[in-house]
Amino acid sequence: MQILKFVKKEVPQYATGEVSTPAGNVFRVLSDWSRADNWGMIKSRIGAFRMNYAVSPGLSAVGEPMEDSDVFVSANYKLSFDILRRELKGLNAWGYSCSTPKALTSGAPRAKGLSAQMS
Repeated sequence: MQILKFVKKEVPQYATGEVSTPAGNVFRVLSDWSRADNWGMIKSRIGAFRMNYAVSPGLSAVGEPMEDSDVFVSANYKLSFDILRRELKGLNAWGYSCSTPKALTSGAPRAKGLSAQMS
């Protein structure tokens, strides 16, 4: 039998507390941006630290979500996550940030066989 260890994550600056779920506690996030969020957006747009601007993948709560509340999915790029949480203002919902392969998020040439196409 394998025993799973849960590591307590550091509380991010955009979190206001935690919500208890059957799978464990998740962070409740603010819908409003802080000065640090705005500054991070500017720096990431300029390219100063774009590749390191990420949130930890996982579930988060906005408002007071219930087990049947909608789930909105975002990449773990912090600017995408910030825009999503800002748009969820006034809603009771779950947010899920998923890990994005670097090959798909960098400005570098795409890895062979990996491409994104918009229709």
